[in-house]
Amino acid sequence: MATIQRHPVPAESYEPDRPLNDLGRDQFALFTHVAERLPAEVRATLPPVASPEDGLAASRFIAAITQYLLAQKRPPLKLVPTQTAAKRTARKNSAAKPSSKAPGTGLALAASARGKPTASLRGKRPLSKAKRSRPGK
Repeated sequence: MATIQRHPVPAESYEPDRPLNDLGRDQFALFTHVAERLPAEVRATLPPVASPEDGLAASRFIAAITQYLLAQKRPPLKLVPTQTAAKRTARKNSAAKPSSKAPGTGLALAASARGKPTASLRGKRPLSKAKRSRPGK
């Protein structure tokens, strides 16, 4: 694998006392809200809530809350069937079961009343709209 060459970052480019940008302020507000909902014994181990004007302290606060949240054990995920999968399963099960309705009950359709097509109509295609609208043919 090829090594990617980078220019070194000058030390004077880092400003620890710079104010928070919009994203940092929004993150700080979110993590302050999260910290308020934590149990008191957990909040005691975290650094105190800093002022949003103190960028370094706010960044440390955000990092501490993030580290705590990522260290939490999560229960294993459970697979939940989707609606479409449940419908598919129900359709398969209903197709395998015999119909509970007695034959002849239910909706009577006009198409079913005609019976089988005669031998002269079987296999013939209906006329297209253009051919039907021509007079004389």
